[in-house]
Amino acid sequence: MSVTNVRYKTEQQTLQVEMKVFIDDIENAIKESEDIDLRLGTPDEIESAETYIAEYVASNFGLETDGVARPHTYVGREYEDDALWIYLESREVPSFRTVEIFNRMLIDTYPRQRNIINVYLHGSVKSTMTKYEMYTRKVEF
Repeated sequence: MSVTNVRYKTEQQTLQVEMKVFIDDIENAIKESEDIDLRLGTPDEIESAETYIAEYVASNFGLETDGVARPHTYVGREYEDDALWIYLESREVPSFRTVEIFNRMLIDTYPRQRNIINVYLHGSVKSTMTKYEMYTRKVEF
């Protein structure tokens, strides 16, 4: 199970994304697709781990608001016990009524994977979930 929070920041007109995944899950997913062991959070972590994570997220996560694709930038990551927080940002996003989320994180490696998504907009929160063969979900405000 992963949790993704998508927060709209009105003043900055940005979408800020916080994604929490288990370290071993994302390592296994990247190892399966790229045949490399990242060794995340250890002294033996490979130097290019950040690049592999960013590329994996770019291939497996996307956003649209009111039908317009919103490219995101990989901002960084941090560890929390056995989990990894991944941070993304989409800029120049005007206020919207609908958001469509493509989230296939970990599903190719774990077909029973569930990705919970919380969308925060103007003081309201709506939640949805992606899973195998249901990678895209639409949230309306």
